[in-house]
Amino acid sequence: MIQDILPKIFNNQYIVKEAKDNDFIVQFENNAILLNTDNSFIKYSQIKDKELKLYYLFSIDNQNVFLTNSIKKSDFKKVEIRELRYFNNNWVSFVGITAYQINNWLIDNKYCGRCASLMNHSINERALICNNCNNIIYPKINPAVIVLIKDGNRAVLTKYKRGSGKYALVAGFCEIGETVEETVKREVLEEVGLKVKNIKYYKSQPWSFTDSLLLGFICDLDGDDTITVDEIELSEARWLYREEIPEFQNNTSLTQELISAFKNNKI
Repeated sequence: MIQDILPKIFNNQYIVKEAKDNDFIVQFENNAILLNTDNSFIKYSQIKDKELKLYYLFSIDNQNVFLTNSIKKSDFKKVEIRELRYFNNNWVSFVGITAYQINNWLIDNKYCGRCASLMNHSINERALICNNCNNIIYPKINPAVIVLIKDGNRAVLTKYKRGSGKYALVAGFCEIGETVEETVKREVLEEVGLKVKNIKYYKSQPWSFTDSLLLGFICDLDGDDTITVDEIELSEARWLYREEIPEFQNNTSLTQELISAFKNNKI
């Protein structure tokens, strides 16, 4: 999956640091990231303005990653954030989208939602603090479930009404007051009209494209197998046998890994 970057090590501990020549500098323009022409990250040694305002994000191995908004754009190229998931180097994709998530959090919380005062960076943790009313805001992380519903050698695959047209799984965000198991049951019933049992946790995945933490589950059909498609969310939902499921070119997402694992009889 996109976060599987070994042998590189991701360290998200927040520490106030000074940039060094070999460190990475990221900057975003709407939904695009600035990169070198070879799709590598900009290094601090490439920056002419050493007075550039930088915000420390995290580190990859021994290289720190900093955020700025003052780089001269004409010196570099723009790459759409969605394109990062198709890069050959998972670690580049992961660094880019994780930095993008933090960047959006900072933009969305420039001012306090309680008193409208300017927010300030905490020096002790990754948080924004209002010095006027003491409001503290942490990065937004939305929990969501990805659900593979199986019945023997077949599983329910879906296609979104808007999107690439590729096969997906029942999915949805957790609502207030719900356990993740309750979310699984509700989303399955809402999207495909089925009831499920034997809900088992599979894996999780940080998915910074939507500020989400995805939680993968496997469950069994409970009762009637008649699918009723939620036509607002989905264009299609159907039972497919293992041999009918197409191969994915890569398994960058939890959805793709779950489908591939079922197809190859691993779950």
